[in-house]
Amino acid sequence: MEDQDGGRLNAGHQWKTSHSQRLSLSRLTEFLFFVVLLANTPRAVDSQGSMKLVVRFQTNGIARTDSLIRYRNKLSIMRGFTACFRIKILQARNEDAVLSYAVEDEANEIYLGLNFKKQIFILACCKTPVYEELPIAIDLKQWLSVCVALDLDDKKWRLSSDGSTSSGKIKISENADYIVREGGMLLMGQDQDIYNGGLNKLQSLHADLSDLRFYDYVLPESVMKSYTECSIHINVVPRIGFQDLEKDFELLNVELSQIYEGAFCSKDNDFTIVFPEIRTFKAGALVCHTSGGTLSVPYNKADAQALFKVVAPYDKICGEGTIDAFWLGVRGDPETQLWRHYITNAPLSYTSFSYGSGINITQASSCVSFVGSKDTVDSRHAVWFSKNCHEERCAICHFNKVEVLRARGLCPESEFDSDYFLNFENNSISFSGVYYSQIVKNPGVTDPETGITSYGSWTLFRLDKPDIQATLEMDSPTSYPIGFNTWVVKNDRCGQPNMTLVLTSCGANQFSCNDGACVGIEERCNFETDCPDGSDELNCNFLELVGTYDASDSPSREEDEPVHVLFLMNILSIREIDIANFKFVAEVQVIMEWIDERLEFQHLNKNIELNTIADVTPWLPKVEFLGDEKAMSDVEVRRSTLMVNRQSDPLPDNSQNVQEALVFEGRNNPLILKRKLTIDTPCQFNLEAFPFDTQICTMVTMLSGVTKEYVMLEPHGRGVHFLGVRRGLEYQLESEVMIRKNDGNYSGLAVKLTFYSLSTFYVFSTYLPTLIIVIIVYSILFYPLTAFEERINVGLTGLLVEATLFSQVSSSIPRTAYLKLVDVWFVYCVISLFAVCVVIVVIQYLLTEVGDIKAKKSANNGLMRMNKFDQAVLNRMRAVRVNYICRIVYPIVSAVFLVAYAVFGYKKSDRGRDAYYANAFTEESHGN
Repeated sequence: MEDQDGGRLNAGHQWKTSHSQRLSLSRLTEFLFFVVLLANTPRAVDSQGSMKLVVRFQTNGIARTDSLIRYRNKLSIMRGFTACFRIKILQARNEDAVLSYAVEDEANEIYLGLNFKKQIFILACCKTPVYEELPIAIDLKQWLSVCVALDLDDKKWRLSSDGSTSSGKIKISENADYIVREGGMLLMGQDQDIYNGGLNKLQSLHADLSDLRFYDYVLPESVMKSYTECSIHINVVPRIGFQDLEKDFELLNVELSQIYEGAFCSKDNDFTIVFPEIRTFKAGALVCHTSGGTLSVPYNKADAQALFKVVAPYDKICGEGTIDAFWLGVRGDPETQLWRHYITNAPLSYTSFSYGSGINITQASSCVSFVGSKDTVDSRHAVWFSKNCHEERCAICHFNKVEVLRARGLCPESEFDSDYFLNFENNSISFSGVYYSQIVKNPGVTDPETGITSYGSWTLFRLDKPDIQATLEMDSPTSYPIGFNTWVVKNDRCGQPNMTLVLTSCGANQFSCNDGACVGIEERCNFETDCPDGSDELNCNFLELVGTYDASDSPSREEDEPVHVLFLMNILSIREIDIANFKFVAEVQVIMEWIDERLEFQHLNKNIELNTIADVTPWLPKVEFLGDEKAMSDVEVRRSTLMVNRQSDPLPDNSQNVQEALVFEGRNNPLILKRKLTIDTPCQFNLEAFPFDTQICTMVTMLSGVTKEYVMLEPHGRGVHFLGVRRGLEYQLESEVMIRKNDGNYSGLAVKLTFYSLSTFYVFSTYLPTLIIVIIVYSILFYPLTAFEERINVGLTGLLVEATLFSQVSSSIPRTAYLKLVDVWFVYCVISLFAVCVVIVVIQYLLTEVGDIKAKKSANNGLMRMNKFDQAVLNRMRAVRVNYICRIVYPIVSAVFLVAYAVFGYKKSDRGRDAYYANAFTEESHGN
């Protein structure tokens, strides 16, 4: 290696000594080129042009090292070069080696190659200090015109392909001086790893190569571009070319042919294939679509005649006694009486129906057949007929370009190709792998015992390793290996006797139906059937647990940070507040959201309600519901739904999966558990202020089974929302707030509910009637003093009614050891009524004494009579005074009581505590 490098440096030194001379020579060469170019007056290429020689490498498609052409002469030293060529890759290799020039100590003195998978052009030179991977668009089975130039003096490269040009600096030192050395070996179609050897079939060429031009100087950019877009002929004779191929080159296992020069840059890359099996119109359209094409539609007479030439060889195969043996992509519209394109529904401006046919469209299932038989008169060639779509004809499929079909489901170690394209040669349809594989159809085999002939089979095999193969038995005469199929495999590295593959033409963001049809990937598992066979709604499991997943273990922590479970409680209604039994019943919706990084989800829709997981159960947070003083609540689960919230983009598609699927990481897409519950919660009501009370009840949610070091409940937003009607029969929900309420090592949240008593009912049903009774009884103080019976009857009746009301109200509310406000009211009312009755009795006693005195006054002497009379008058005056005082004192005492009652009741109602709980979010814990 040191000797080689020393020789290389010496050569470079010798060239540096005459650098100015070389630059002058280079400039002179460019000048002479332009002179010759102008003298030869380049001419434009017409649509046909002259015939060009084409060299086909690896004619049987098998990757091999003995298919090449070798240049017989030697190259001179070069400080730059230009290589132009036309190439049509028939099957790609790991690298498609176009030109390889090696010298004794360097295999890559010049290397020009293509990489179909990476879509790059590879340029290497000069013991590989120059190595460039240049972007280029490469299509299979289509001509590609390329010009590449390397200028070692200016240290620049330039690449032109199909009229587009790019350039750049080569990545070598500015002071370095490199040359292309003389006397090497030039091969085409193979890559030399050593001088004139070290060939590798994986770096070879299966392609057509034509119009090769190699110059030992750099062509102008305009000339390179013109060559690749076929706008001029370069009349300057190249240093190496195909002018005298057999004289200048040694040909090994190649095939020579000729082609019109105009085909090289033709943009018309479409072609037509006849599927030589009879089908209904719908089945014919399906086989076209699944192959990457559409049913053919001629838009003018020239199209129709060209189509006739294509289908005529299949007349006997498809005809079965009919001349119109082929389907066109045309359907009839009975409403508008127009013939329309079967996909775009656009009306056709050109039709070619026979006389009387196609005039009236009588049914929706009206399709068009095409005459492709030469056994009829010329005037009927390419004529259209109106036919029922359920009849059977052969499908004519039109392709805009070579469509690549992907084979999904291959293991990474498989030796079969993952991409294929349709071949149509010798009236037979096959599928060629992009690299090394082939799928061919085998005829049916007759069973000697039963005499039954099978439909045949399809065989997938490696061209270079025919013992590696897979077989698919046909289940009908029209079956193709497109779509979902199970193959019997031999000798593949995957090691499986059966292999399920989907051969599909569907592109990115599409789903391959089992029959090969394509629908949008977002339509997969969206609860609407989009595939013709309905397969887009099969196997729609949003989650499949791997064998190592343990649903009893909580998700893993990150950096000792506990897994956060977001918690939201929507209170739908307060069904009942049972004061007598110290509890309340609520209808709630509990929503918990968390991340489980161990999971992967599939087919997720943007609508979260569609992403319901029902078949499997991952880890779920277990919670308990408690009331005041940690009393257990009774919980009835009405409904429980586990869903996935799609929040990220899917992972890149993995072709090893048989079918396309949107796969999402668990780390970016949270699980959501929604439960509708009926919760019967204990609450320690404080009834001292009843019925003007304010009650605060607590509903605690406690995480169980895992400590807060690993899983922590966190409120989602405010954590609680009330969605129902706040006003109930006896209480109104004033506010709800969520607070932290841990219990020892377990995480918990508590919802504090503030209820305000609706006292209006008691005001009108209890307080007002009792107050009216008190007023009525008070009014007897205004009765005549002598009407004792009426007065005492009213007073006792009021007292009796008051006692009855007291008993009824007391029976409807809990009994407590302490007096409630309503009890105080009734006690006051009873006492006040009793006091009135006592006053009436006292007044009556005084009046009775007055009556006795009058009865006895006639029997006594005068002095005694005067004393008794004065006593009676005094008693009467006392009775009147007592009655009067009671009239005044009673309202005053009642007013004082009412004021004191209201003040005391307000304080006891805890009404002022509402503001504390309204918007606060406090931290509270027990047992920490």
